Amino acid sequence: MFEQPLFLAFIPVAIVLVLLLDRQKTNVGVSSLVLYNGATTLPLGAVQKFLLILVAATPFIIWATPLEVRREIVTSTREVRDFVIDLDDSGSMMTQMEIAKEVISKFVEANPNDRIALVTFEGVNDPDPRKSAYLEWPLSLDHEALLARLKAIEPGGGTNLEAGLYVALEHLAANQSSGAVIIISDGESAVDKEVWAKVAQLAKETRARIYWIWVGQSTNFESSAFKDLVESIGGKTYGISPTELESAFAAISALEPGEIIYKEVVFTSAHYGFLFALLIIAILAVVLIESVKEV
Repeated sequence: MFEQPLFLAFIPVAIVLVLLLDRQKTNVGVSSLVLYNGATTLPLGAVQKFLLILVAATPFIIWATPLEVRREIVTSTREVRDFVIDLDDSGSMMTQMEIAKEVISKFVEANPNDRIALVTFEGVNDPDPRKSAYLEWPLSLDHEALLARLKAIEPGGGTNLEAGLYVALEHLAANQSSGAVIIISDGESAVDKEVWAKVAQLAKETRARIYWIWVGQSTNFESSAFKDLVESIGGKTYGISPTELESAFAAISALEPGEIIYKEVVFTSAHYGFLFALLIIAILAVVLIESVKEV
């Protein structure tokens, strides 16, 4: 691998020049028989010709900068918090989606050193919650990619809050993380008792914090049955008003970070010191051969 591979294109030119100079020297040597009282000038031998080509080509290899890419797994720890944003992308979110995306973007920008995942949910109740909720982006520090994925999400379908919560908690469990789930939704959802039992069990196992940020009508929020269910497993609920939103973010920001194990590190370094040595040896060899021929 080379950093500047275009320099390698000059190597054939250098080889051609060496061969042309060899031919020119051979011709000059023949005409010198008279000038030097019978002394002959031999054409370059195969070894000397090879060494001259090496001398001509090596600088271009050096300028091309050979690289060695060394991959090494380095075990280290880093303190981060894990958040899974659980976004309702049902049809009822059509008028609220831009508000929801703005809330999420602000949260992501405010937590640059934390791992954040994105889950979306829609559809109707199903014994398999994975059919209605999707992991759009896994826990990662690559927030730019997450925001790009968020931008592409369009609302449609029904509301299946419990499916979204299940997939979010399942992702935290798979990463052996407690973390927090932040639900952003405007609607109600019929609850499947079996699925909800799985949600409650996952919430208990992961010890995840659950926050529901409501972006619908405040009157519906207070009478929401799902609000009571979220609170029954230790979750907290907030409206979209600036005051409540600030309270939600303050509570989330107070979470203690946990340790995660990292990560693959790539080292890239240039190696051409041996080429300088090769160049010097080749030059000395050419000079030595010339000296021997003159003797």
